[in-house]
Amino acid sequence: MQRQHGLVLVLGPSGSGKTSLVSAGLVPALRRAALDGRWRLVSDTQLDLADLGSDPAGEAAADQAPCAFTLGLAAALLDWETAAGEALLCGFNAHDLARALRDTPQTVLAELRAALQGEAGTAASEHGLVLLFVDRLEALFRSPLAEAQQREAALRLLQTLAESGLVLVVAACRNDYYPQLAEHAWLMRDKAQGGHLDLAPPSAAEIAQMVRLPARAAGLSFGVDPATHQRLDDLLCDAAAASPDALPLLQYTLEQLYQQRSPHGELSFAAYQVLGGGAGGLEGVIAEQAEQLIRGLTLVQQAALPHVLALLVLVGEDEASPVGGRRALWSELREPAERELVQALVDARLLVSERSSEAAQDEPGFRVAHEALLRRWPRVTEWIAEHRQHLQARARLRQQVQRWTQGARAAEFLWPRGRQLQDALALRQRGLLALSEPELAFLNSCERRAAWSGRLKGAAVAALAGLTLLAGGMAWRAQQAEGVARQRSAQADDLLGYLLGELADKLRPIGRLELLHSVAGKALTHLGAQPVDGFGSNAALLQRGKALNVISEVRFARGDLPGVREASEQALSLIGNSVPLKDAASEYERQMVLGAAAFWRGQADYSIGDFDAASKALRQYLTAAERMQALRPDAFESLTELSYALNSLGSTDLARGELMMAATAFQRSASLKRQAVQLKPSDLTVKADLADTLSWLVSTQERRGEFVDALRVGQQRIALEAEIQALAPNDLKWQHSMAIAHLMQGRLYKDLGRFAEAAVHLKRAVVLSTRLVESQPDQLSWQDTHFVSRLESLEIEPMTARQRLSELSMLEKSCREVFSKTMDRLHTVRLVAKIHLLRAQQFVSLGDHGAEKETLEALAAHLVQASAKMADLFEIGWPQALVRLRLAELLRTEGRIEESVALCRQAKASVPPQLLRQSVQWTQVFERSAECLDETELARGAANWLKEVATRQATKLRDFSVN
Repeated sequence: MQRQHGLVLVLGPSGSGKTSLVSAGLVPALRRAALDGRWRLVSDTQLDLADLGSDPAGEAAADQAPCAFTLGLAAALLDWETAAGEALLCGFNAHDLARALRDTPQTVLAELRAALQGEAGTAASEHGLVLLFVDRLEALFRSPLAEAQQREAALRLLQTLAESGLVLVVAACRNDYYPQLAEHAWLMRDKAQGGHLDLAPPSAAEIAQMVRLPARAAGLSFGVDPATHQRLDDLLCDAAAASPDALPLLQYTLEQLYQQRSPHGELSFAAYQVLGGGAGGLEGVIAEQAEQLIRGLTLVQQAALPHVLALLVLVGEDEASPVGGRRALWSELREPAERELVQALVDARLLVSERSSEAAQDEPGFRVAHEALLRRWPRVTEWIAEHRQHLQARARLRQQVQRWTQGARAAEFLWPRGRQLQDALALRQRGLLALSEPELAFLNSCERRAAWSGRLKGAAVAALAGLTLLAGGMAWRAQQAEGVARQRSAQADDLLGYLLGELADKLRPIGRLELLHSVAGKALTHLGAQPVDGFGSNAALLQRGKALNVISEVRFARGDLPGVREASEQALSLIGNSVPLKDAASEYERQMVLGAAAFWRGQADYSIGDFDAASKALRQYLTAAERMQALRPDAFESLTELSYALNSLGSTDLARGELMMAATAFQRSASLKRQAVQLKPSDLTVKADLADTLSWLVSTQERRGEFVDALRVGQQRIALEAEIQALAPNDLKWQHSMAIAHLMQGRLYKDLGRFAEAAVHLKRAVVLSTRLVESQPDQLSWQDTHFVSRLESLEIEPMTARQRLSELSMLEKSCREVFSKTMDRLHTVRLVAKIHLLRAQQFVSLGDHGAEKETLEALAAHLVQASAKMADLFEIGWPQALVRLRLAELLRTEGRIEESVALCRQAKASVPPQLLRQSVQWTQVFERSAECLDETELARGAANWLKEVATRQATKLRDFSVN
């Protein structure tokens, strides 16, 4: 766990006690004491892969529904609970959680992390963790239906959980599947560090304890053989020690002996002999009981056994591969005799009837109680040996029918003439294994297609001679036609990209890109379906990438973030996988298109608060921009592109709390943009982009407590915005930028206590943003600026606390109406947090601490829910810490000291180390937390740093006022 490699593999032969060791040994031990004194087990759950059906890794529906493995995993994870019995992953059902695990597993881990923080141990050094026990991992490898790609996806998901630092994954696997495990580096990585536990078969002494101690505790005794005077328990121990399937056979035998115990509680030798142990040992018991049951059935029921076995048995393609069991469904039984046979085997405890998890829609199923039955019952082993090839053919058929069904029975999934089809048709003809209706329909379709192909082939042979005479002339004409077709396809792509670009250029200045939304969707479908090859492929490839980037921009303006990710991923795959072009001009254009695709992907990730993913995408953008500048060092376009990449990375660093890195990136970006302005003094766009970079620098300086420096940079920005607006007075985008500039300047003056200057700027921001939202109310970014401006202005307007509460209620109502569909977005979470904090302040002024506490608790719940979906240190993390500290103060006044201290600990633990003595806001949180915990020296150190910052700001403010 310390190295975030939270995987333990428990390996051993079938029946060696792997499941019992984990369930009855490891899990209770972890509940009693923290792992390594640091990780405390909060909850555990179990996923038995053998219960997921014959194809645990296979896709359940082609491209939408999660596979059986992911659904089963989701259903298992929903069993993780808090100490109070509430689900750790609340708000999900199994299908929603499965989709989140498949598409955005980091979002699930973020929610789990937030839930575990609330379950942290009382010791400051303890961290909460959850355990996932994956039983019978071999099911991923032994199913003939599990394709390599699907198996890899399942293992990657387990790896993501294990490397999160939150989940301990313990997997049990039969050791005869070790060669398959060894093919996956992740599963073998920690073997040398003790990540593998090889569970040997129990020794004779251990078997003796298993046999005798439970019997003694239950008041049972063992009989003696009257002929040899050997005790039954000794005989059982010797037989178990000699059997490779010791534990399941021993378990079954003891269970049968218990059912036939004497009135005095004796497990008799006579009963053991009757069960079949006298001649065949433990293997003889299970085989004899099965045989007795079969012999007692009707001939019709006995005849149903092959079909039932065909449902229960799994064999691999390799003749030497182990035989395993699969979970079959009751609905797969066709005749009453088959259902009667299965029920009889269930009653005899040779099979187990069960309901699956939500992953299988609770469809009833059954499986072998002990896989030793498949290896120790002569009737079954002989049947498997005789029909192994037929079972393999049936497995291949089942797999292909599944694909055919999921693919809407498309012809492309039908088998052509060949060995696979011949083997499957032989199954149908001989009737050895009964086939289902979908399987029969599949084979009929294959036959029809094969027959049609044969007729076509005959016609083709008959016409071959004539075609040969025409080949020479037609070849030349075909080449011409193909060239024309490809040229027209490239021209269509070029025209589509041109039209999208032209329309976007005209709609962008007036902020109406969303008008292209429906066109963009149809364009994406067309572009994704067309290949790029042949005539003019480089030009077509770049034009297609440009069109995809326009689609990303349109969808981003619309707030369609999944659509942005879809289009940008297509562009990244298309351009990123292409070969660098030898021509410098073409390669420059290729890098530009690639960088734009990475930018839009990063923007989508940033908007949902996934800053790690955003950073990864934006570094791709930076790399492309650096290559562009290397190709054209002094070009205006390369300077601006590199500055944009630095600006984007800086914004991500800021969100992650890397303030120094963010400041450096913004300063470099501003320097590059100033060079670009010198090259093109009349270019409004680059001036506006410089103003935007200055706004990011202001935000960074504000969070570092450098308010006066931020004011100076803010003045430069407002001057730039005024210059731009004078040249383009009707461009609404520049008006929005000016509104943001005044908003930020007003907030800085407010932070410095200069309320008169703050009121002037905030009033200007309110006026500008009001005009914008009145003209285009569907622009959510403009609405956000409008609400924040009103809220900041409301905080300093002269009015009573009750008047301010009334205004806040109306403001919140309007906010929720406007952002009803985006309440989980970062900007909306920020607004709601500000409203609640200001409302709580009004209750403090009124002395209504009950209402204050109720408001803060509601806000705390809102922030916990938000933090599970996104991470923002300043917009979510910092308000969350403030709420905890104020609630701690209120709890202390109520005498609830332990709860108060716990909240202070949580607040202190939430302080990012990189922001201590770097951010005024977070250093204040640390100081207050340390004071609450009576950590005087730590509190004093933080207070001294804050005092130094305040002193520097006071000096700078005097100089600023004079100048």
